[in-house]
Amino acid sequence: MKPVPSLLILPALLLAAGWPAFRALAAETATGREPVYIGAQACAECHEGAEMGHQFSRWAISPHAKAYASLALPESEAIAKLSGITEHPQSARVCLGCHATAADVEPWQRDPGFSVRDGLQCEKCHGPGSEYATDAIMRNRDKAVAHGLFPGSRDVCMKCHRPKGSHDAVLGKKPFNVEEGWRAIAHPIPDEEPDTPPGSRAQATGKISSGKFKFTGTQACAECHQGEQSGYQFSKWRMGPHARAHAVLASPRAHELAREAGLSGNPQTHRECLTCHTTGASFDRSSFLDNFRVRGVQCESCHGPGSEYSPEDIMADPAEARRHGLREIGEATCLRCHENAHGKPFDYRQALGIIHHPTKLPEVA
Repeated sequence: MKPVPSLLILPALLLAAGWPAFRALAAETATGREPVYIGAQACAECHEGAEMGHQFSRWAISPHAKAYASLALPESEAIAKLSGITEHPQSARVCLGCHATAADVEPWQRDPGFSVRDGLQCEKCHGPGSEYATDAIMRNRDKAVAHGLFPGSRDVCMKCHRPKGSHDAVLGKKPFNVEEGWRAIAHPIPDEEPDTPPGSRAQATGKISSGKFKFTGTQACAECHQGEQSGYQFSKWRMGPHARAHAVLASPRAHELAREAGLSGNPQTHRECLTCHTTGASFDRSSFLDNFRVRGVQCESCHGPGSEYSPEDIMADPAEARRHGLREIGEATCLRCHENAHGKPFDYRQALGIIHHPTKLPEVA
């Protein structure tokens, strides 16, 4: 076992290694174990629902959640070229440092459920959470800090949001205002009691079984449908409204629409809403693989549960993929949810252009 550092030398270690190393050191000092990154989906187990101010959903619709995916945009490649970076931004360590969480740590320092593709996650600011993420520890702030939780600070924001000439030249954004940014990402716990039972959130509890075809989740699809050879299709989905479909159910507008439909409480708990805002809401739990997570309208909402057709050798043969459950896509697929949805008009051809996931990349200006 490593010797416990004296409190007298902790300030020096902090200055030398910076906050991330200090947080990990604090957690290891408290538990004897080195903390690992568990991912935003693990944080969502407690930090979602009306009683927690829909904190996970607030993150899911924010630019932080799309930070990794945005590296697939042509603008990101232009920024990389101006910066003298020869790798693709989603592979470049200098880009991932501010667009992803735990991209530069050893694989064993990431929990099996963790995905770098989820962008800037909770632990980017709060430190790896394996040692402080239990309910008993998180309810005691001092104990959580002792186990590695960093409360966050404006200084952490400025490490990535400092002025960068290449970004300014391509994006033309106004300088970052840390106070405005701090308010934009605020995620307080509400003082008032919610009108939804504590712990309520979207669950797959339908009565229909998908049979032998199981839902795998979009992260499984991303294993092949990401990268240049696939036109960064996963990132395109992550940047789109389908990825945020479940999270937006926590918005004031969603509550308003739910009331108009005669539904009370949290829209994220109503089957009427979840049917079109999540994947597989009508199916029972046996229809999902263990690693499936509620992430909005995922690939399998349109293409069908993918456990049997997702292997590469099957997907390479369209006819074989269809025999293993891959659905044909057409206008009727979209109209199931988009026809007269909340009174909004729907143009299938226009929508198809928006969600198109090509394999040929756009040219970089």
